[in-house]
This record gives sequence, structure tokens and C-alpha cells, in this order.
Amino acid sequence: MTPLFPQLPHNLGGYTLTRFLSANEEAEQYEATQARVSRAVVLQLLRPGTEREREAAFLNRARTCAATEELPHVARVAESLRADGIWFLAQERPSGYSLSDLQLLGHMLTAPQVCRIIEAAAELYALCEASSLHAGALSPAEIYLNADNVVRFLSPLAHEEASPTALRRALASAIAPMRPVGVDGEHRIMSILQWLTDGHEDGSPVDWATFRETCLTIRQQMEGMTVAQPEAPVQLHEARSRRKLHRTKRTVTRVIGLSAAAILTVCGLGAVGLLFPMGEQVVLPAAHEGFLACKRHGITQRIMLQPVSIAEYEQFLLALEEMPEEQRLAINKDVPSDYADHIPDEWEQIYAAAEQTENGKQAPMTHVNYWDALAYARYIGGGAGLPDAAQLQAAQQNGGHSPLLEWSATTTGENPLGLYPEDTPLLIDMAAEARPCPAGDIGMRLPRIGFRLIFPTS
Repeated sequence: MTPLFPQLPHNLGGYTLTRFLSANEEAEQYEATQARVSRAVVLQLLRPGTEREREAAFLNRARTCAATEELPHVARVAESLRADGIWFLAQERPSGYSLSDLQLLGHMLTAPQVCRIIEAAAELYALCEASSLHAGALSPAEIYLNADNVVRFLSPLAHEEASPTALRRALASAIAPMRPVGVDGEHRIMSILQWLTDGHEDGSPVDWATFRETCLTIRQQMEGMTVAQPEAPVQLHEARSRRKLHRTKRTVTRVIGLSAAAILTVCGLGAVGLLFPMGEQVVLPAAHEGFLACKRHGITQRIMLQPVSIAEYEQFLLALEEMPEEQRLAINKDVPSDYADHIPDEWEQIYAAAEQTENGKQAPMTHVNYWDALAYARYIGGGAGLPDAAQLQAAQQNGGHSPLLEWSATTTGENPLGLYPEDTPLLIDMAAEARPCPAGDIGMRLPRIGFRLIFPTS
């Protein structure tokens, strides 16, 4: 489905759309910034031409969201507006990453993180039930988790109420692809997901209060806290759960040690300024002819103001077909054979969509993996290469913003905890303060991944 705004950024009613998130037959979601207050938001846009009945439902939901007092764990709804003939709802973008983004990056959730998500959802849905508010299912794109393991949701309020069974199964579906595997807590999380999907052993549904109490108990045990006794007894496979919790106590010390180290590692990656100190190392004083001047470690270079475009990547693919075999082998040195053609599976769709709009080929090239970016730099030659994380961060702060995750020359280094592959290139989120993102697989080609190059001044 072609987005309403294939060329980003785009201004709409005081908001600058920076990243396309999702779409269905009626609406689209975008990340955006509110210009007057520099606030990150998520916009839900109603497609023009939608049936009157569905338009009325959208507006009804928008009014309900804006009028409802703050819900637990839900991002604040800012406003509902109409601009350029389009109705949209704006709400604050929660900090951190959505589950859909984390999944694209190859991250897996820990058992305590899963428990926190289910606890928060249980509290939210229980309040909606008590307040007679219609709630819809939460998708992976609407569940956010930050570096402090704080869970936030985009507003689930809906015009029509979904059944409790549908809500529980949707929550299980959002979590299941990222559930912990082969680590402590794996089996308990599997049980919780099964209860969300199928209910008790006799098929009867499990209430939200029981989910919240059970997840709280599991999380407190795994995080080494003192477990408070729940007000009501947990009734889900009680004897078996107690035996599992007893066995877990024997490994709590080890779990705490690994968890603390993991948290320090992740927090270190999140603290971009600490991991990649700017100081006097990177200076980007001016933009000129599509480049930013970049001085780092006493060497002056030029970094592209924008990522490599579809048109530029097309020329690379055409040249690759025509060049001598010896030159092609040099470009593909150390590149796995499965990725040596550098043609993404989605190339025909990307090219066709670009041809349908004016200047469409100037849009950033996406669906490229690390090997594609490396081969393109070798093809360009003249000392071209991928910028490091500090250079991308400085570029992002000096006019080189993009909605993409971009490949960098900086690697993860050693990784004793196994959180991500060792010595693999980092992706840099150029839409979110240039945060570093360890890539689960450097061969992945995803809709939001692109790259740019850096060149010597000579």
C-alpha cells in the first residue's frame, strides 16, 4: 500500500513527518516532530476518501482519546486536527523503541521485560474495563520499552470494544516472536503466553488482576526482590509454578549478576555521548554542495548531507552488471556469496514506487545490508567509506537528519554476555538522536535501513 507521503520529511499542520510506521485500509501512522515545541509525536492519519461511517468512528475515537484523563502507561494524546484535507490524531512518542523496531533489530526480550509489559497492559485493560472505556488490541508498533525498562503504550482506546479474548491473544502475539529462549525464565514466560492465548487448563479466561499478580511475582523473584504476598492466591497451575519458583531461587545470584552486567552494557550503548565522545574530535561547521565538512582527529573529511539515494544505488547496480569480473571480485572481497549481487528482494517494488512520483528516485535507498553499503563504497572509490558513529551523530545534530537506521564503521567490540554478535557494525538511528543499535544480523535488509558515505577532502 503506497503511503500518503512517500517523500519525507513532510510538513502537515505544524508537524514534520519524519518516518512512516504502518498503514491499513483506513489510516496511516507516522513519527513526527511538533515544530513549535520540538516534541516527538506519533500521528495517526485518516486516509482521504474514507467512508463517512468510518470517518465518524475515527473522529469519535479522537475525541474520546483527547477527553479521557491520563491512563496508566499510555502516552498523552496531544490533539486532533484537520490539515490539507486530512484528519489526524497526535500523541506523544514514548521514549525508547517499539517492539516492532526491536524485533527488526534482532533483539530478544528478557523474562522480566516480558513481565513488565504484561503487568502494564493488565493494569491498563483492567482500568478500561472498570471505567467502561472501549479498548482495542495493542500491536508491536504500539508497545514501547526504553533503556530503563519503562513500558509505555500508544493509546488503545477504540470506537468499538474488542473482546477480552482478542486483547489477550493480540498481546501474546506481539510478545511471542521476541520471547526469551534458552535462558532463565523461558518456561515461565511460555506458560504466561499460553494463558494469554488459551486461558486456564479448562479453557476459562484468566482475569487481568491474576496476570498482573503472577507477572509481578515472577519478575520480583528473578530480579532478586522480596516478594510481597498477593492479596488473592494465584490460581494458575499453582503447585507447578511454586516448584519452578523454588528452583529459580537457587539461581537468583547468577541471574542478578548477568542482568546487572547486561543492563550496564545496554545503558552504555544508549549513552551515545559517552560511547562516542564529541568534544573537539568532530567538527561540522558548514554544508556545501550536499556535504558537511567534518574534522576528526585532525583530519578533514566530507560526509554526505543525505543518505545514498535510489538513483545513486541504481547506477551502482547497472555498473555492477557491466564491469569486468576482476573488478566485481575486488568490490565483493570478503562479502558472503549470498549477498554478492547487492540486489534487495524488494528492489523492483522500490524502483516502481520511486518512478511514480516526481523526484522519487532522490528518496533514500533502503533495504540495504552492511555488505551492500560496503560494496557501494568500494565502487565509488576515491577513499570513500562508511562514517563512524561519532561522525553520524555529529551529522545528525548539524542538518544531516534522516528517518533511517544507517550503517556505520563503528563496531560493537567484545561482547562477553552474548547480547549481540561481537565486532559487528553498529546501526545508528538518525531519527532519534543518533542512538547506536547493535544489529542482530548484518546481512538483514529491512525497510528502514540505509547508509551514507564519507570522503577525504582531496
